[in-house]
Amino acid sequence: SGDPASVVGLWERFEFEDGVGTWREEWVFRADGSYTYHWSLDGTFDSEGIGTYEDDGSAITTRERRAQISTGPGAQMTISQYFGPLQTGTYVLDASGDSWTFTDASGSITYTRVT
Repeated sequence: SGDPASVVGLWERFEFEDGVGTWREEWVFRADGSYTYHWSLDGTFDSEGIGTYEDDGSAITTRERRAQISTGPGAQMTISQYFGPLQTGTYVLDASGDSWTFTDASGSITYTRVT
């Protein structure tokens, strides 16, 4: 979509064999500089990923992310992981600013600043 020289859009690598099975790969590059990809093996989900990219017109540089965290409204938080289920819950930052706690239906996890 848009500029034909742009990487923005859906890109697919249709079925291909590698000795393990039949793979399919899909990449979506967005105008905001983010991308996602999805791999399937023999018609079943295999893996997915998210990242950011920069396109200077002659080269594309990507950076993978393990998870994307979105907050709001209020104390709501969603964690979209590279591998694993979508997590939705709430978060609270401690008064010192040195740790924060995420709570969802399965319990609480606390993250502590180390540097």
